[in-house]
Amino acid sequence: LRKKTLYVGIDVARRELSGKRGAYSMAGVCKIFSDGFHEYVIKKFLLEGEALGEDFIDSVAHEIKRVSQKGGFEKVVIHRDGPIYPKERRAFEDIFSRQGIKEFELVSVVKRGSGRLFERSGDAYRNPRRNLFLQLSERSFILSTYDVRRGSHQPLKVSLELGDSSPESIARDILSLTLLNYASFTLGKLPATVSHADKIAKCALDGLIEEGKGDKMFWL
Repeated sequence: LRKKTLYVGIDVARRELSGKRGAYSMAGVCKIFSDGFHEYVIKKFLLEGEALGEDFIDSVAHEIKRVSQKGGFEKVVIHRDGPIYPKERRAFEDIFSRQGIKEFELVSVVKRGSGRLFERSGDAYRNPRRNLFLQLSERSFILSTYDVRRGSHQPLKVSLELGDSSPESIARDILSLTLLNYASFTLGKLPATVSHADKIAKCALDGLIEEGKGDKMFWL
């Protein structure tokens, strides 16, 4: 992992409101730095559509600024579970600029629906090895993050929405963060940023933990 860099994972768990417009949502925000897990933040809000709202993004920016100043971090890398919509991308760019957070990257990590990736071996095709990387454009790629013995591999689709790092650098970050899988002896498919944020948000939506922040990894 890159030095003096704060890694942040964001995921949202949703429950549709019966007979009403929108969804009751809990967002899990997991903050990790190069030495391991740092802390989490849980936010509750009403979500209409798929994009994160400006109020939520503003609260994330405040948290990131606080942690960065306290920990001496020089750069922030945000992994957002799922696609990032244009309205959401503009909100991140505008709000982070207002907050004075200049060195940051916004990365979309899509775990399903990115197609299949195979590796050729002689006349046969097989599941790809971990680390196999297929670049789709200057800012997006498909990445194999785990080994599969049975079934078909489901790679991640990763897109750099804001920032200027190379796809290779982003892929190294994600592969390194899959190693921070504290609760298992096997490698995870997702980077710890996204994996932990996903579990945090789901636990909060089910009422297992209150809105707020903490540093105990209760979901393991």
